[in-house]
Amino acid sequence: MPVFPARCDWSKAAPAAWHVAARGIRIVALTGRPESTLGRAADVVVATGPVREAGTLGLAPSTSTSLMLALGDALALVTSSLRQFTPEDFAARHPGGSLGRQLMLVEDAMRPLRECRVAAPEDSVRAVFARPLPARRTGAVMIIDGAGVLAGLFTDSDLARLFERRADAALDEPIGRVMTARPTTVTVGTRLRDAVAVLESRRLSELPVLGDDGRPRGLLDIVDLVGLVPPEAVSTPRIGTVAA
Repeated sequence: MPVFPARCDWSKAAPAAWHVAARGIRIVALTGRPESTLGRAADVVVATGPVREAGTLGLAPSTSTSLMLALGDALALVTSSLRQFTPEDFAARHPGGSLGRQLMLVEDAMRPLRECRVAAPEDSVRAVFARPLPARRTGAVMIIDGAGVLAGLFTDSDLARLFERRADAALDEPIGRVMTARPTTVTVGTRLRDAVAVLESRRLSELPVLGDDGRPRGLLDIVDLVGLVPPEAVSTPRIGTVAA
């Protein structure tokens, strides 16, 4: 456990220091006084030497606090490098906030399959759209074949195009004939920011999420992602995470 005493009187904190040491928690002390209570209780002492505070009075902590910040950052960076700390490790410990959201995975934000609209290829378009909608409406229907594999995607935009072409007869045809076969997808484990980049670059509103076996696990809907990932988090997708 690193301890940054700055200018506090560690004689008053002696019980706490010995309490930590008695439980086998190793202490790394950053102090200008190795002979102090803290220095004697610590396993490792990083001696900063005497520090003179800035300002004419030399009373308010200034130089000492800047020194502690610099040494703390240095220790954190070296430790993370030695422990091979990964972005996934960071995400596990910082799930909230801007940095945590940048490291989210698609499965953290997708709608699970049970909340998605699904259909079989042989179902008619009319029958599919006559079914009750799930609690959270989405503009896409995932078409799943008899083996449980994603066969295609049919969106509200596809339905609108049928109406524009006055293709009313197609409403009673199997949805598998008018669906988009081999739609763009992402796999479980893909970073959410990479999936958002795919949605933006390909101007999509929905993105199926598949398992390694090709079976759908859920759906990303752009409506659910508004404000979830900051603009600076969008980057070029990593090779191998996106299938078209």
